[in-house]
Amino acid sequence: MNNCTHCEGRGVIRGDVIRLLPGVGHTNMEPCPYCGGQEQPRDDHPPGTCAFCDKPAPYAHNYCSYECHIAAVRADGAVEHLPNGLPIRCITGDGKLLEVANGDHPDYIFPVDVEGPPETIGDIEYPGGEFHALIYTDGNIALTLYECEYHLWLLPSGKEIKNDRREYRISRESTDKITAWAIEHKKLIDDQD
Repeated sequence: MNNCTHCEGRGVIRGDVIRLLPGVGHTNMEPCPYCGGQEQPRDDHPPGTCAFCDKPAPYAHNYCSYECHIAAVRADGAVEHLPNGLPIRCITGDGKLLEVANGDHPDYIFPVDVEGPPETIGDIEYPGGEFHALIYTDGNIALTLYECEYHLWLLPSGKEIKNDRREYRISRESTDKITAWAIEHKKLIDDQD
């Protein structure tokens, strides 16, 4: 089977060209459901129209900007969960606006920056790193949630306990913030006793 050279048969947009998902294949003899067989970088396509403000939007985008996307979700009655007053980094499918993915977890404390190596897909290099939701810490360990998976980290080294991703670690700035939060939180608990 010769896959479409534009989306390689999987039809998912990633970066400047359409990329793929396993199991959604089509051959180069069929029109690509995402690029219509154009086989060109996204920048060569004429812009569409923003679903919120009707301004021009980049090819394969529903909105002209991230701010317009947020405004559209707010207009639809979004639930905002921003306990730390940080910028919105996540819009969920059910219309929640969050500081970080999984930031609506009942035990969410604040986002944590996890450093990692860059990832290369095809000829495009994506920056490494992830933003996790801090769920628990006692100052010696940190429990985070990322893409519905829990991760346990040692502090202050920031190394993950029992993982296959050895090159990932919590940033120095985040480990300092976690440690400071744990010290302050422990003081508050001790003062209540």
